[in-house]
Amino acid sequence: MKDAGTTKARRQERMGRDNHSENNNTHRHSAKHGDCLPETELHHAWQTADSSRAQVKSSDGTTYRVLYSGMPGGSYGPDFRQAVLERQDGSELVGDVEIHIRSKEWYAHGHASDERYNGVKIHGVWSARDGGGCVQNRAGLTIPQVGLSTLHSDNRAPRGNDNTAEDAATQADGALAQRIVTQAGDEWFATKMAMFSEEVATFGGDIAAQLGIFEALGYSRNRWQFRTLGRRLPWPYLKRELLANGDHEHAADQIAERLLRWGAGWQPAPDFATAPALMGDAPEWNRAYGMPANSPEKRVAAAAHLTASWLAAGGPLTHTLDAVRDASRCSDVWWELAPKASGIGRSRAMEITVNVVLPFVAAWAQRGGDSALYSKAVALYNAHPKMSANSVLRESMLYLRSRGIASGKCPGARQQQGAMHLYNSYLVRPRATRQPGLPLQPTGPLRD
Repeated sequence: MKDAGTTKARRQERMGRDNHSENNNTHRHSAKHGDCLPETELHHAWQTADSSRAQVKSSDGTTYRVLYSGMPGGSYGPDFRQAVLERQDGSELVGDVEIHIRSKEWYAHGHASDERYNGVKIHGVWSARDGGGCVQNRAGLTIPQVGLSTLHSDNRAPRGNDNTAEDAATQADGALAQRIVTQAGDEWFATKMAMFSEEVATFGGDIAAQLGIFEALGYSRNRWQFRTLGRRLPWPYLKRELLANGDHEHAADQIAERLLRWGAGWQPAPDFATAPALMGDAPEWNRAYGMPANSPEKRVAAAAHLTASWLAAGGPLTHTLDAVRDASRCSDVWWELAPKASGIGRSRAMEITVNVVLPFVAAWAQRGGDSALYSKAVALYNAHPKMSANSVLRESMLYLRSRGIASGKCPGARQQQGAMHLYNSYLVRPRATRQPGLPLQPTGPLRD
C-alpha cells in the first residue's frame, strides 16, 4: 500500500510540472507580443540600431532608417535625444525618442501632459499598431509609433562594448585620428570666439563676460536660468549697488548675494535696492540637479563671490583679461575664478576656463589686434589638461570609436572639445563646416 504522504507529494509535483509548462507557454505567448519583455531590452535594441542603419516601420506604413539612435536621456525626460531618422523619400526626421512596451504606457507615465516630451518625434513600442498606432503630446500633436520587435530579434552586440569599439578604432590610423579630433577642437574654439565677438558687439565687454561666466556657472539644466539672472542684474547695476552699500559690516559678496537671490525670485528686493523692479520675470529653476553642489542656491552664492572679485578688479572684463594675461599655467586661471571659500570647485573652474574665459579673451584680443594676449589665450587652450568626463563626452567617444575616427583617450581639453564638436556637428547630422580653422594670429582690430 502506498504511503498517503508520498502519493500527495507526487500529485503536487505533477501539478507543479503542469503549471510550470502552462506558465512557460503563457510567457512565450506574451513575449511574442512584447507583454513580458523588459523595457530595457527594447532600449538596447534601439540604441544599437544605428550601427547597421536598421529600418523600422510606423503604423501608417512609413519606413524609417535609423541614422543615429540619439543620446541616452537618462532618467529625466525622453529616453533618447536628438535622434536622426531617414524616411523612405530621403527626408530626415530629427528629434527625441521615447520607448515603451505598450502604447498605453505613454499615458500611464504622464508623458501626454509633460512639456518635456513635446520634442518627441517617435514613440517606439513592440507593435506599431498598438493603441491605435500613435500617441499625442501636451501640445496636442500626434506622434507616430514604430514597431521595435524586429530590432529586438536581431540581438546585436552593445554599442558600448569595449572590444567592438577597440576593433573599430584600429581601422583608422591613431595619429590621423588625433589630428582630426584636434582640428575639430580648434574649429570649436573658433566658433566660440565668433559667438563671443558678437556678444561683445551687442552688450559690451563687461556684460558679455558676465553673461558667459554666469551661464557656465549653472548646472546643465539651469544654464539659461543663470543667463537670465545676469540679464536681470547686469554688471553696471550690480556695481552701482555694491559701491553705494558696501562697508565693513556689509561685505560686497553678501550684498551681491542678496541682490542675486532677489533676481532669482527667492526673496523680496533688499531694502537698499535703488531699482523698484528688475527686467522680466524671475527664471523657473530646475531642481533635478542630483548633487547638492549643483543646486541653484549654491551656484548663486558662488556667483556672488565672483561679483565681489569683479568689483575689486575693476569689472568682469578686466578681471577676465588679467586672469589670462597674468597666468603662467592653466591652474592660475582656475584659482582666479575659484578662490578659497568661493563655492566654485576645480572642475567647474576648468569648465568656465575652457568654455568661456579662453575663447572670450581670444575674441577680445582679436577684435583689438592684441597679438600677445591672443597667442596667450590660444596657448593656454592648447595646453589645458583634460576635464572631467560628462555624459556628452562619453557618448561622443563611444560614437567616434565605433566609426574608427578616434582612438585612445583624449589627452587634453582641446581634444575633448573636438570630439564633442565632431559628435554634435558632423557625425550626428553631417553638414558643411560653419567656421574657418583657428587663425594663427589675429587679423587686426575688428570694427563694430
